Amino acid sequence: MTIGSNIKAIRKERKLKQGELAKSMGISRSYLSDIENDRKNPSIKTLESLAEKLNVTVFYLTSGNKMLSDLTDEDLKTAGMNFQNFISEAKLDSQDYVVKTFENLMNSNLDYIETAYLVNVLDYLIGSSKEDISFLSSFVRSINNLTGEGSEEVKVSQEDVDGFIEETLQDMQQFLHKRFDLKGGK
Repeated sequence: MTIGSNIKAIRKERKLKQGELAKSMGISRSYLSDIENDRKNPSIKTLESLAEKLNVTVFYLTSGNKMLSDLTDEDLKTAGMNFQNFISEAKLDSQDYVVKTFENLMNSNLDYIETAYLVNVLDYLIGSSKEDISFLSSFVRSINNLTGEGSEEVKVSQEDVDGFIEETLQDMQQFLHKRFDLKGGK
């Protein structure tokens, strides 16, 4: 869309007549018509005045893309509902994945060490805060990404491994200091 067509669409969205907007800005209706029909290019000052009168950003006027401040209450309500639906679906997908994984674990033959590990992980998860779980989830995801979990061939240099270990040890130290409220935690 052109700047003129953006201005026209926003004006109509705001239910303003061309003459009303032009009068409030102190310009002629024909000049506003020329801008909206791309016969004239508005100056920066005119764009700023239009943005102020239409209660939108200059970016929205020129690009047609809304910034957060350009969203109407209805836009925000719709976006909020869409986000809630997205989160609900993602949560259900995640829960389904966890249930299927547990079902697979229950049907497999785990040795003592694997069983003890899973019991310890579950006990930890039950008593952990969201921050603890978030950190450990990020940590495990980083390990999976580094090792190429799920890919056929692992291509990791010694330098990548050393850097990962160094960063991980620092992060783990900060995590444990914070978790156990020790001095030195950041």
